[in-house]
Amino acid sequence: MRALWAWHAIEEMEHKSVVFDVMTSVTRISYRSRIGAMLRVIWQLNRVTGYFTDQMLKADGFNWIERRMLKLKNLGWLYGFNGVKSRMIPGIVRYMLPGFHPSKIANLHNYPSWVAEYERSADPHLASAALLAAAS
Repeated sequence: MRALWAWHAIEEMEHKSVVFDVMTSVTRISYRSRIGAMLRVIWQLNRVTGYFTDQMLKADGFNWIERRMLKLKNLGWLYGFNGVKSRMIPGIVRYMLPGFHPSKIANLHNYPSWVAEYERSADPHLASAALLAAAS
């Protein structure tokens, strides 16, 4: 699993601009449409994750009041200072700025370690170990 997730992360870094370039160059999506789509995605993602979290808690036997109390109790964890979702805000703001392009986002500092090891060994397991070793 570690090798699979490392591979996926590397693949995302290598292709981070492709969809954005197609969206802006080929389909010529306007800035306004791009921002509108992002706002809709944020709203839908919050709605869907909230719904499925509620369904999983319900399946685990929590009643309606208990589920609401758990949601209230964890609002800070999600949206508070350094919360899971509030940490995404800087990236979202960066995306919404005119002139944004994914190529301006730096790759992980340990990305070259993965590439070098994979080119040397052609082994994704060794490459993921090199990626993790370079991270610490």
